[in-house]
Amino acid sequence: MKENIKFFGTEETETKPQYIEVGQLSFELFNGSLRNINFKNREILRGIAYISRDKYWGTYDHKIADLEINKDKNFFNISYNSDLNDNTQSLSMNAKIEGSTEGLIFSMTAVPLTQFVTNRTGFVILHPLIDIVGKPVEIEKTHGSIILDQFPVEIKPDQPFFNIKSFTNFFDSDIKVSIKFNGDKFEMEDQRNWLDASFKTYSGSLLDSWPYTLEEGKTFSQSVELKIIKKNIYTSSKKDKKLIEINFGEKCSKIPEIGSSISISPTNEILKFKKIIKSASPSYFVARLNGGDQDLKEKINLYNSIRTETKTPLWLELILSSTHKINSEIKKVSSEFNSFNLCPEFLFVTHSNDMISFQPGDLRPSSPKYEDLARLARIHFPNSKIGGGVLAFFTELNRLPVPPNLFDFVCHSVCPSVHASDDLTIMQNLETIEWIVKSTRKMIGSAKYHLGPCSISTRVNPYGKSVNKNPLHKRLCLSEMDPRVKGLFGASWMLGLVSEFAYSGIDSIALGALDGPDGMIYTKQDYISDFFENKNLEVFPAFHVLKGLTTEIGSDLREVKCNQKNHISTIAIDTINGLELWIGNRTNLKKTVRISGISEGSRINFIDESNFDKALKHDYLNSKGKLMDQNNEVELSPYAVVRIKSSED
Repeated sequence: MKENIKFFGTEETETKPQYIEVGQLSFELFNGSLRNINFKNREILRGIAYISRDKYWGTYDHKIADLEINKDKNFFNISYNSDLNDNTQSLSMNAKIEGSTEGLIFSMTAVPLTQFVTNRTGFVILHPLIDIVGKPVEIEKTHGSIILDQFPVEIKPDQPFFNIKSFTNFFDSDIKVSIKFNGDKFEMEDQRNWLDASFKTYSGSLLDSWPYTLEEGKTFSQSVELKIIKKNIYTSSKKDKKLIEINFGEKCSKIPEIGSSISISPTNEILKFKKIIKSASPSYFVARLNGGDQDLKEKINLYNSIRTETKTPLWLELILSSTHKINSEIKKVSSEFNSFNLCPEFLFVTHSNDMISFQPGDLRPSSPKYEDLARLARIHFPNSKIGGGVLAFFTELNRLPVPPNLFDFVCHSVCPSVHASDDLTIMQNLETIEWIVKSTRKMIGSAKYHLGPCSISTRVNPYGKSVNKNPLHKRLCLSEMDPRVKGLFGASWMLGLVSEFAYSGIDSIALGALDGPDGMIYTKQDYISDFFENKNLEVFPAFHVLKGLTTEIGSDLREVKCNQKNHISTIAIDTINGLELWIGNRTNLKKTVRISGISEGSRINFIDESNFDKALKHDYLNSKGKLMDQNNEVELSPYAVVRIKSSED
């Protein structure tokens, strides 16, 4: 099997970035954009990109041509041409990037070759979270005034800063970074709302009307100027050491309840895999119903069969209409459940208008309120735990907060590929989770906090007509199927998701899907890589993260101290047999990890490319694994996951 299939579930290769270093300044040139902009090994900007969004907020792909890169030890200049187009419109662009160790200027000239309708076309600047959250910032407004403020700690639904001409942020007493914008007004939004690990400054304003039209033949120019200002001799941050070192602290949290979902359009085929589902022991399975479904009886009958034959509780998503029909709809759904003598253990109730995104401050259409939904749910499902919130992302919950003490649990989901779908961004976005949990906890009070089904793909798209199909197995934003879920990348990302949420103190997590387009169990689908056909496989690597962690639900977690926290994911569990440690490599590089505090004779299982074929069987982790080396060092290949357990002998 090809290496790309093992790692990413697809033959598609990602463009390799070009590394540029001039003096103390370094960055990656990736698809015409700059990312990981560092000053002497310290990240000062996550990215600068010129992007164009269509009227549905889809992002155009750049077609880069005529790329030229010239540099010496003190200066660099880069230029390229690019075209954006679809069947109806096109835009021609010319980029110039030049600078030195003291900073850079990124300029773009764009000329529409047709009338060009867009929600946003212009520069976007991403600011990292580390050394930024809660730190001071000096902002020059477009009208000339200067204010002092700070980057937000709590995630707010609206924009923290408007009408920006330039701003300066301070990394310590000896260095500050100034960014100046030309060609348009700019404003900032807190992208942590969408799980993005950044604050985003972008051209234009969401307060203005969109979409808007760029006139054919008219030239539009913008630039971003980055200056690094040093007061004294700057002592650089050390480069990442090759060796990652981890050790353990005190007990700090517990493994939450862990479930998974079934396909939104399930079939009886899932019952063929009841043995595998039972072996995973999920806390529940998530199923969906719409109040207006014509096949309620058939679906509920199937859910009843799954629940009975796998001994797995039912977590029901019920989407009602946004009209006066909600009473009759929920009454009918309840009646059908009663006919099977079935009661969902958990009932999440919402309505169709709350499946759609609205900007902060927008007037929403007349719809049932949270209080109406909670009251009806408790009348018709008196024996279920009743939940509210949103099936979409934290963004939408933040824009429509749940009143405290109304529901038994509050729910939202996350998706790491709302704005970008490259491998690096997907992994970096795990950094945001602690801030989402803190903001949600402040909102919901004492209610239980449930995370709805989450994967690299998504089951919902509040920003468009539907989730995106992905028949070509590409890295695609907001798609119903992301091929990386089926590779080692997906297993490592899923371990990171559990780690970040569990250590932040969430009560329940639904991991991806058991079956369907993005299922962890192999089922026949309309589109799946040919390399997975006829392999006699049962599951994909991410399944072992689900199965391995559900056996320890409710167990104490131990703090993990690590010198390169964002390069690996870790979960340390106190079990009756001793410490169990999970480690996942978030990077495309080999990593060596030295572990202090594990018992002699511990055994290790690898989920990596050398064991990929074995990991396609559902009982792969039933084996004892290999004895740990005496020096307690582990070499992780790209995106590998390992489990280390104390010996039971």
